[in-house]
Amino acid sequence: MKYRFSFDHYPKICILLAGAALLAGCGTVAPDHSQNRSAQFANFPGLEAPAGDATTVPKPAEGATVVPPPAGSSGVAPSVGAAKGQASVDMISGDSLLVVSFQDLPQPVTPFEQKVHDDGTITLLLNQTFVATNKSCRELEREIRQLYVPKLFKQMTVTVAISGNTRFFYVEGEVKVPARQPWLGRMTLRQAITSCGDFTDFANKKKVSLTHEGGARQIINMKKVIAGEAPDPDVLPGDKIHVYRKWW
Repeated sequence: MKYRFSFDHYPKICILLAGAALLAGCGTVAPDHSQNRSAQFANFPGLEAPAGDATTVPKPAEGATVVPPPAGSSGVAPSVGAAKGQASVDMISGDSLLVVSFQDLPQPVTPFEQKVHDDGTITLLLNQTFVATNKSCRELEREIRQLYVPKLFKQMTVTVAISGNTRFFYVEGEVKVPARQPWLGRMTLRQAITSCGDFTDFANKKKVSLTHEGGARQIINMKKVIAGEAPDPDVLPGDKIHVYRKWW
């Protein structure tokens, strides 16, 4: 029996063909883009190909410059500890000459100027010994203060400086502790006098001489400075301060 095509069967034939094409597509393996994706991300250090849809490719921020790591580098920044071995300008060695100043004590103390002993130590107030070598000045300051406060003193300010890196000013006359003092930064005349224990009872506060290293000299009335009626001049490295004695 011969089969005769009829246009009445056309819709059924279309449905059958579409179903066959759909079944054939389910067996098709999607192309693997992983290699292409890995190649794209190889150009951007620190980025990995995202899991999931192969079409989702992150891009660097607009205008950003991507710099590849140097040859042999892991691309990881060195840890903070890696910098600890670097020498510091205020690192104390076995041949350092130190200037140690104490302030905010009940009685003023003349600064200690001491060379580090052969065993790497220094000896300070009340015969206390500290290991100084291979430490920075700031580290030694903290250790000194921790030993004295609050065990021996209620409060104390400690300053450690290496003499070769230290500049000085000089205070003489009617102050409680006339001495050469380390100049560690901007300082006024009033602060300089306070660092030497302040005026004695015999000081003529109206007559304080400040002589700069170049020879320029001025007489300051510290009573007016303290009262805020006159400016408090700066003290510079090498300056000499003389507090005159009063004569009733």
